[in-house]
Amino acid sequence: MGRDYPRPVPVGKYRRNEAFWRFARRMLRQRRTLVIAGVMATVSAMNMGVGLVGMVPVLNNILEDGDHSTLPKLATRLNEKLEGFATIPQAWIDHLPDSRYDAVVAVISVLGLLTIIGAFANFAHLYYAFTLSTRTVAEIRRTAYHHLVRLPLSVMVEGKSTDLVSRVVQDTAVLNNGFNALTGKAIAQLTKGVASLLAAFLISWKLSLVTCAVGPIIYIIIRKLGKQIRRASRGAMRGRARLLGAASEVVRGYRVVKVYTTERHELGRFTRINNQVLREQLRERTAKALASPLIEAVTIIILGILALIAMKWIIDDGVLDPSQFIMTLAALGVSGNALTPLSSVVQDIQKEDSAAQRIAEIIDMPGEEAGNERKARLPRHRESIVFRDVTFTYPTANDPALRHFDLEIEHGSTVAIVGPNGS
Repeated sequence: MGRDYPRPVPVGKYRRNEAFWRFARRMLRQRRTLVIAGVMATVSAMNMGVGLVGMVPVLNNILEDGDHSTLPKLATRLNEKLEGFATIPQAWIDHLPDSRYDAVVAVISVLGLLTIIGAFANFAHLYYAFTLSTRTVAEIRRTAYHHLVRLPLSVMVEGKSTDLVSRVVQDTAVLNNGFNALTGKAIAQLTKGVASLLAAFLISWKLSLVTCAVGPIIYIIIRKLGKQIRRASRGAMRGRARLLGAASEVVRGYRVVKVYTTERHELGRFTRINNQVLREQLRERTAKALASPLIEAVTIIILGILALIAMKWIIDDGVLDPSQFIMTLAALGVSGNALTPLSSVVQDIQKEDSAAQRIAEIIDMPGEEAGNERKARLPRHRESIVFRDVTFTYPTANDPALRHFDLEIEHGSTVAIVGPNGS
């Protein structure tokens, strides 16, 4: 009877962000919560976009040379844009007050109501997004622990227990931060950015089209820095697991440390690991600190070019109204302000992908072979336990530790097996 246990080592490597999205897909199981969060984020973003477009007639009435818009004019223009769809009856338009001030009051009142609705929708979105993330991570944590307790004993004997526990407890907490950023900040900022960008195109599509040049540049910056953050984060998490292991060993064997006076040795070992973690964290720090200034600099340069083009259209060609220019810049500014934090979200996902890979490695480790058939129930022990022709090889060894070993233990007996080293 012989048995060679498989090595409990993860097979293969994961592609970039593969492990993170593998776990993120589990959020699709909670469809109701996911749909509610998405709808609330969309409502909040739509309110912002409508508010930006609605400020154009307000500016027209404030600026002296603007096209003064009254409520009947605004209603008529809306009917022209919605021709073929639902329109405002002409009888209602005729009864609207024909005053610039009344138009401003009405528009601002509607914008105030939209702001309240948008704030509630934003709260509901974050509430359901965080609920979705927390429940998904709890399920992943349970799955990882389920695989942990079924790993071969040799994994723990080799001294990997602290690292594995760190993956189940600490790395799942890091993964939760990534899910919160994905379902909370990323969705909210993305929908608001898209809504603001659509508002800018509705106000002046020519001016907005110039800003599209900034997109590919920002994408390249985020992609390059994200790779560096992912590598540094993975190294830092491995180092933190080694730190936890070194500290735990000293605490568990504190009497041994005192008996053999190895305090200086243990301190040196901890310091070396700590310095390795520090180097990885400093690499991650550099990439994070560089991302935001680069993106802001590129954005400001593009907006400067945009302003020069707009001034030429206003002064020389007369094809752009000043109020449209102001609100287009405002909408583009809001869109840029909403989309800029996505760079930090991408960085977070790169960081959390390292944690996701470490968790996935536990789940993908081969467990003990229990067999597919139900084992027969054994009768109560009465006579003896017999081992016949046992051969055993440790996962990390080349030669068997036991070869054709036979042993019989009589009922009520106690047998101790002592190896060459006394263990």
